[in-house]
Amino acid sequence: MSSSAGFCTTTTLVSPPLDAISRVRFPVQATRSYGVGNIQAHLLAVSSWDGSCRLYDTNRNSLLATRKDHHPLLDVTFSDPSQAVCATLGGALVLVDFNQGGKEVNRVDK
Repeated sequence: MSSSAGFCTTTTLVSPPLDAISRVRFPVQATRSYGVGNIQAHLLAVSSWDGSCRLYDTNRNSLLATRKDHHPLLDVTFSDPSQAVCATLGGALVLVDFNQGGKEVNRVDK
C-alpha cells in the first residue's frame, strides 16, 4: 500500500522484519544521481533486530531476497547494487550477495 503527500511517498513493506528495523538504505549512487545510468534507485536494503537483511524492490513492493543471521543486525549498507554489508551485534561484518538470493559470501568476525 502506498500513499503520497507532495514529494514524500510512504509504502508499507510486504513481509516486513519481525522485530525493530535498525537501518534502511538505498544505494548511495541513487541518492547522488537518481535515475541516471543503471543505478538501482528502486532497491531498498533493510536490517533488523530479528537478524534479517532484506532486499526490497520499492517499485513493485516486493521482497527480492532475505538473509538471516543468528545475531541482531545493527546496520546495513550497499557495497554495490547487488551486495550489502551487514554489521551484527556479535561484532561481525557479513557480505551478502542478493544476486545469489541473499547468500553470505564473506564474513569477518571480531
